[in-house]
Amino acid sequence: MSEIQRDYFTGLLLDHAASYQSASDELNSYIEQTCHDLHLNDEIYNFLVSEDKTFNKESLSLFKNGQIVEVDNNGQIFNITLDDLEDLSKRSVSFMYNYLPLGTIVKVDGELLMVEQRMVVRKGASSYTDYRGVPYPTGVFNDSMYVYFNREQIEEVVFKGYEGPEDEGFELALKENYISNGMFSSKYSG
Repeated sequence: MSEIQRDYFTGLLLDHAASYQSASDELNSYIEQTCHDLHLNDEIYNFLVSEDKTFNKESLSLFKNGQIVEVDNNGQIFNITLDDLEDLSKRSVSFMYNYLPLGTIVKVDGELLMVEQRMVVRKGASSYTDYRGVPYPTGVFNDSMYVYFNREQIEEVVFKGYEGPEDEGFELALKENYISNGMFSSKYSG
């Protein structure tokens, strides 16, 4: 992801965070420092949905007290609702994840699949699945042969498909549309 895209994404998050009950300069500083770290935001999200009460990583500490999370980010302390911090983490992870290009061959549950669609919204769904694949090497003979899966299910990338300059713009537009409408990966459903 380019610096321009990161700055643009940071701006989107800051605009969205202004709607949070706990909007503050400290929250804005937290966003600017953490939103570009995919793995950190994934860890934060996993902490937020767990039974754990505390999270510590380098100069960041989070403490859950009911529906409020106290955040200590380099000595800047603020409170934010659990729901708002979950939303912020989902937005960050959803935007920062770089999708595999079409034509990529992956192993999922021991089977080889070719990625033929990314960020797939199924009819009537309020979330998207990261990928839709087809069995490799056979392809599909009917709709029941499509396999829907998220990035966490990928055991191995066997072959990476073609990535052209069009991919980045297309993926960015999809992400912006989904995220601004509150639609996230089905990983966060349920």
